[in-house]
Amino acid sequence: MVLLSYDKKTQEPRYIPNCADPSKTPNWMTPSGKTLRQSIIIEETAQRAIAENPRWLIARKTESGRDSRKKLEALGFKVLSEYCELFYRVRQPRGWDKSTRGFWTSITDSEGKEVIVQYFQGPLENRKAHLKFKKKC
Repeated sequence: MVLLSYDKKTQEPRYIPNCADPSKTPNWMTPSGKTLRQSIIIEETAQRAIAENPRWLIARKTESGRDSRKKLEALGFKVLSEYCELFYRVRQPRGWDKSTRGFWTSITDSEGKEVIVQYFQGPLENRKAHLKFKKKC
């Protein structure tokens, strides 16, 4: 059974896991030395930590590998700090929202239009994150 956390305003799920119930996943060994079930639980835990963090954490790199800071600032984000090698801690523009499904986070503006899509893969041995901007800035 997977517990979802919900946005207090919209009652929409903040994070929808990639795997609905890891306990139903076969317990096969993988090349990483972990079972498939363990790998899924580790990934889901990492995803949830970013998706449900009360601070907004946005990827520092774009899909092409460039720094995302200038584009984020052009859209009205305030970069507060470097959170880690993958993420900036930011203050989002008023009315903007985000929701995460598996590896992907959709960031919408105050009109509900998708502006940014963020990809994040969380296991320690292969962590990566990037942004794709839907709107020119």
